Amino acid sequence: MPARPTTPPPSFRDRAEALAPEPTALGRRVVEDLYGRDGWFTAEHPIMASEDFSRVTAVAPGVQLGLSARPADVGEATAPFNHSPYSVFDDAAPPRGAAVLAEMAARRLAAPTA
Repeated sequence: MPARPTTPPPSFRDRAEALAPEPTALGRRVVEDLYGRDGWFTAEHPIMASEDFSRVTAVAPGVQLGLSARPADVGEATAPFNHSPYSVFDDAAPPRGAAVLAEMAARRLAAPTA
């Protein structure tokens, strides 16, 4: 029988910013350059997600960004959760997210290496 996979350790915002300040700062600069200062939001409280991103950042510096796809006419307080059958999404969100990732990659590749 194969070994049971271990649960990935949690990702912590404060720890990620301390261990990888460059990716965090790059993400913030790109988002703010593309979408203004209001485009960047740091959650007041950590959000628990079922992901294994902590395993990625154990090997390479990185930042995990969230992308809001809530339509502008849907209030934050009344918007259904993402996995609800009643949730609706703004179709303009994926291209905005792709633009952030592409710009982050372009800037990182253009940066001088140490």
